[in-house]
Amino acid sequence: MEEQKTEVQQSENSNMDESSMVSNRVQEQKSATQSKLPFLIILIGLIFAGGYYFYSTQMDKVGQPITENQSVRAVVNGEELTQAMLDERLRGLQQTLTAQGIDLSNPEVKAQIEDQVLNDAIDYVVIRQAAQEANITVDPQKIQSIYDGYATQAGGEEELAKQLQTVGLTIDVFKERLAEQALVDAYIEQNVDINNIEVSDEEVKAVYDSVAPTLGENVPELEEVREQIVAQITAQKQQELLREFVDLLKQQANIEIK
Repeated sequence: MEEQKTEVQQSENSNMDESSMVSNRVQEQKSATQSKLPFLIILIGLIFAGGYYFYSTQMDKVGQPITENQSVRAVVNGEELTQAMLDERLRGLQQTLTAQGIDLSNPEVKAQIEDQVLNDAIDYVVIRQAAQEANITVDPQKIQSIYDGYATQAGGEEELAKQLQTVGLTIDVFKERLAEQALVDAYIEQNVDINNIEVSDEEVKAVYDSVAPTLGENVPELEEVREQIVAQITAQKQQELLREFVDLLKQQANIEIK
């Protein structure tokens, strides 16, 4: 009986591994067509996923000195984005970049990353301004619930405060940014229909057929990986809708890059 159980477990693990291979290969192909820095082209996903620069990477524990460089890098509808703001966002991404093997000491690579961070910051400011102008309100209890979730994840409020301190943030500022992010999320929900994405069988099969030949003999059946492929296509379509919406807002905005 124990041997049979082991065989079943091994079979299940094998199927899971094959499914993961297809899912990973789909992501690799999508990333390869997007940018030389694919880890940054999660774009709207990073900006609007509820964390972005202030907690998206579990807080950068490197503890770099907080920059005071107030040189203006861009002006969005009269609102200035300074180098200090961009440096803060970059610190929040540093752990992820390092894990991806990105050499930030390379001036060319660092310049590319800084340009992307600036573009992402402009996107965020544009949509946050639009949300504020729309006079959207968010229930304070919802914001508190989000904060409690971060505190629990960090191991308590005291530990959260320590982690926030490594990137120069206080609990109060963090709560303000959570409220701001909740406002942005609510605005997006009202203006972009990202919850009713349809994925056709033809789209799923097209992705499967493009990936399957690259897996050699370890090719799972289509139905075994259908959910993963649907999730990948859905996420891509959501990003496209959000990208179109933000681009429209930017066309209507007054943006000056220094």
